[in-house]
Amino acid sequence: MLKLGSACLILGVAGISLYKYKKKIDIDEEIRKDKAVTQNKIDFDNVHTENNRQKKNTRGEIKKDVLLRQTREYSSNCQTESGVSQLSLHSWIEKFHSEYVMPDYSTIPILADVLAASPDGYQDAMMLHLLSAFGGICFSKVRAEFLDKKFHSPSLLTIIEGASGSGKGNFNTVYKVLFHRILESDRNKLKLEGCKQIIQTAGINVSASKFMDILAFNQGVHIYAMETELVKVYEAFSRKGGLEFSYLRNAFDNDEVYQNNNGRSSTRGSFPVYFNCTFTGTPNAVDSLINEKEVEGGTARRFCFSVIPELSADSPTLDLPKGAALENIRDQIDEWRRTYSFYHDPVNGDIPCGEYAVNLDYVNRALKKWTDQQYEQYLEDHIAERNGMRNGIACIAFHCAIVLHMLAGNPDADQRRKRKAVENLSVYIANYCMERYITKFSKSDSNVLQAITDVAVGRQSPVPARREPTKEEIEWWHSRRGTKDEKGKVIGLGTIAKKLGISKDKLSYLFRKYENNQL
Repeated sequence: MLKLGSACLILGVAGISLYKYKKKIDIDEEIRKDKAVTQNKIDFDNVHTENNRQKKNTRGEIKKDVLLRQTREYSSNCQTESGVSQLSLHSWIEKFHSEYVMPDYSTIPILADVLAASPDGYQDAMMLHLLSAFGGICFSKVRAEFLDKKFHSPSLLTIIEGASGSGKGNFNTVYKVLFHRILESDRNKLKLEGCKQIIQTAGINVSASKFMDILAFNQGVHIYAMETELVKVYEAFSRKGGLEFSYLRNAFDNDEVYQNNNGRSSTRGSFPVYFNCTFTGTPNAVDSLINEKEVEGGTARRFCFSVIPELSADSPTLDLPKGAALENIRDQIDEWRRTYSFYHDPVNGDIPCGEYAVNLDYVNRALKKWTDQQYEQYLEDHIAERNGMRNGIACIAFHCAIVLHMLAGNPDADQRRKRKAVENLSVYIANYCMERYITKFSKSDSNVLQAITDVAVGRQSPVPARREPTKEEIEWWHSRRGTKDEKGKVIGLGTIAKKLGISKDKLSYLFRKYENNQL
């Protein structure tokens, strides 16, 4: 009986074990099936996701292709001398000003007069033109310590880009009118055989040896060149025995060039290049001069690139000061030149002034903050040129600040409004030069796609007609200034300027002309 019970117990345990083993096999099979289903679902989802990604990429490529095709079609129907599709100059100016408003410049007298007299849309380019000219001719010996702990001169190279017939000649007119006395003086000096006096205004067509002569005789005083046709500049730099692009690169940093002129002791040796310029030209001419080689070689990064709008229904007009007002400006130019560039001694001839240092720490603080902001923006937009150019463009803006500071009358710390104007304009110039450089030279994918979108969106953008207020309008609004409107609000410059569709600075200028019977 005991044996039978033991046998039953053993059989029972074996049965239970067999049941558990079979159950485990069944569970494992279920798990395997579940895993297979799950993996199939994952594979399906992955394939579905990949298909969606490919579809999205395909749609993106199609959209990009459509934009490119639209851009090419637009380019074939609109006048682009360079043959390169890009946002119209007028549209670029409007786009920039929608993000950056030009700061107040009314506390900087001569700058305010000329900018107020300039056509709408020309103020940015005109300011850079004036800073290049005044920096080289009037403030050549002024120095200021930059963020790099080195003392810098007001060396500036400016290129102004505009379509044919858009009024590029206005910049040459400003140069000839304001610096008339200096141009006449230098013209008379050049007539003298073997002239060894300081020459500040020279054409770009001079030979390399003549350029070295002038550098040697100038003893660190800037040469300034104004050229309205970039084609001539290109020819000058392409001609055998002509100037070299290295001179332009050296000019910004005042590095030395070496010349051994076949025994002519006057030009043998090394001379630092002090040279400022303003070149104007069409988009095609700019692209020919500053080609990819010069971008890679570093020539482009030393220039201020600016633009003016295409010709609208009304031709751009320039209304510079005349009579006594103009002569006062010329007197001030002569005084600055004698103090900060060179003076003439009856016995010893032309003598360079000593270097004059100014403290621009207040500008340095603003530009340091700007360079940090540019780096943060680079982390977002991934435009490599923004990061690579931020310190170089801050340096360009600092050179501009030297001239702005002196034009403002070398203000001390108590003259806060003038210093604030210099600071704000310097940062504005930094933004302008950065955005224009990126537009013209950036190869970053994000910038290329943005440029394509800009062209597609802006291809129908017309150039609005500009109208100058009449004398009667100025007279009437002048009489209303300071009175109250029907709502009891005082009518100020801002209200009147808005009514007339012009800037407050322009209105102030026109009111001054009216008050002086010059309208």
